[in-house]
Amino acid sequence: MTRFATVACAMSVAAATVSLVAQTPPPAAAPQAEVPWPVALGFRVASLEQERKVVDQVVLVGDEATFVAEIAQWTATTRWPVLFDEPRFAPSFIRAFKPARVVRRAASGTWPSARADREALLLRASSLRAATPSPGIVLTSVDDPSWVAGFALAAGRCLPMSFLEGDFGDEFGSMDASRFTELRRRTEAAAEASGLPWRGLGDAIETVVICRSIAPKCVPLLSPALRPQVNGLPQPIRAEDPLSTTDCLCRHDDGNRWGIASWIFGPRDRSAFVAMSSMFLGPSDTWLMSQYPNTQGWAPYLPQAAADRLEKTEIKTRVVTDHDMTLDAWRRQLMGGFDCGMLWLNSHGQMWEFALENNVMANANDVPLTNVPLELHLIHSFSLAQAGNPDSIGGRFIQQGVYCMHGSVFEPFLPAFTPPSLLAERVSYLAPLLVSARVYEGPFSLPWRTTGYGDPLHLAMIPARYGVQRIAPPDDSAPALRESAITALQSLKATPTAKAYASAMRDLVMAGEDALAVSLWSMSVQAGFADATALDALGPLFRARDLSAFVDAYTRCPTHRADDTTMLWHLAMGRLGTLQGDGGKRAVDVLARNLRGPDASIDFKLLAPTLERLLGRQGMREAGERAAVNMRDATVAAKLRALSR
Repeated sequence: MTRFATVACAMSVAAATVSLVAQTPPPAAAPQAEVPWPVALGFRVASLEQERKVVDQVVLVGDEATFVAEIAQWTATTRWPVLFDEPRFAPSFIRAFKPARVVRRAASGTWPSARADREALLLRASSLRAATPSPGIVLTSVDDPSWVAGFALAAGRCLPMSFLEGDFGDEFGSMDASRFTELRRRTEAAAEASGLPWRGLGDAIETVVICRSIAPKCVPLLSPALRPQVNGLPQPIRAEDPLSTTDCLCRHDDGNRWGIASWIFGPRDRSAFVAMSSMFLGPSDTWLMSQYPNTQGWAPYLPQAAADRLEKTEIKTRVVTDHDMTLDAWRRQLMGGFDCGMLWLNSHGQMWEFALENNVMANANDVPLTNVPLELHLIHSFSLAQAGNPDSIGGRFIQQGVYCMHGSVFEPFLPAFTPPSLLAERVSYLAPLLVSARVYEGPFSLPWRTTGYGDPLHLAMIPARYGVQRIAPPDDSAPALRESAITALQSLKATPTAKAYASAMRDLVMAGEDALAVSLWSMSVQAGFADATALDALGPLFRARDLSAFVDAYTRCPTHRADDTTMLWHLAMGRLGTLQGDGGKRAVDVLARNLRGPDASIDFKLLAPTLERLLGRQGMREAGERAAVNMRDATVAAKLRALSR
């Protein structure tokens, strides 16, 4: 891997990269030995993607059978994104992908009830093969909702797929030695069953993606020789402390790697979003944010050199450091959500918090909302220790739209992370992001504590840059969402009904037409149909940073979705000091009635000065008492009462 940084490697890879931009298959511009295996792997992935053009459409489906049937229509020369028709992840993908059309597919077929029948159906529907050898394998279970990601990746990347049953824990726990040994055995058996070479780096099978619930941590039986020996660490390395399950997989008994493993878990809608984002998107812009000082030990992780390198690949960058990383500045940046396709964030802390300037801690509620699918390199301890917990840092990022993430499951220590400048060098040469993020030299190249969530073959590069072509959608009778929404919009003046307003709003948001959706919100308010459009208007109003209109829509909703209260707080936090008048009073009252957990006293402490300024001391005390009365946690209730006094 050290060749990533050498001039000789840079010259050979640059020549090959130029050919990729010219949309020709990646040639053997230099002998295989001259190119590091992760770069060669990236070329294989790029070559595989060049074999099939992307139809410029997104197809929305309503059930598993239709999802499988639609993907089964992919061919050796064409494919297109397929997502479930839901309000959070599908619109995010569509805003980034910007398709020529979005269509809804009618239900097709039935989903078999028997496990064997479901497995057989998935194997048949994902059986496409390509001229480029399969670069990895998929392990999944049809009894786990994230099979949709495994199936999509198997079909989209022409990967062998095996079914992994059994109890290997969940995203909150740790795997004991016996269960890890069985997982390792089953992984190697699947690689062997592929019939392709897999035992070394640089052969056919280079990656494993596990699409089902497993424990992110494990305590395997390792010889002392396979545990890092490092002097000067702030705390000892103990045999009983957990390691990363994915980092312990794909290794031989001597600790040497034969591949790279990652995993995808979670609900159906999100899992499909993860797979489609991995195959069809790349970052057009990257934000590099760091609270590290320019001092010994920390300086190699400063982001400017990485930004300079990424700019050479036509990725727009934004560097945020120093006083722009105070807690107040961070919260101002949360307004309207993050628009970047890739985020590299340097911080430190525990599972529940991350440090900003002067080591002031932010919490999981300060994790940004993502307006488009996001890939994330997070230097931070314990971020994915409980990856399924939305009150942890990594869990919240995943819940809010991260599809590819490198993090840690326990205290990894800073040298266990690849510095941003080297990471930028690697991904610029087309090495996949989760492969590039690994450490391959020194003590932390042994089985350790960093992990990858998402597709290990995802290239952090704009697809068009490595030769992926889009073609026009077919001229068929499928109604396009944008056109039908605009037609409905135009007919509202003649036949205004709550149902028509709601339908038009839903379709505009799904099609990524935020500006039209905001206009429709104003129309619905004037026409007396705001209650029908309020819930779906929240996202566009948030991204437009319109706090007053957002509060109005928020209070009209009979129920709320998972992100709605987060949007409310992210819009308001950065401007609490400037709220005034009746609008300000209304906003703080709504905030006080919608404090976020798990410790609502954190929000109340932030809000209390503004409550007192706008509602008076008695109004602030009443708000605190009301929140305390409704609080089930006695400790948090006591904190609220103390703050309100």
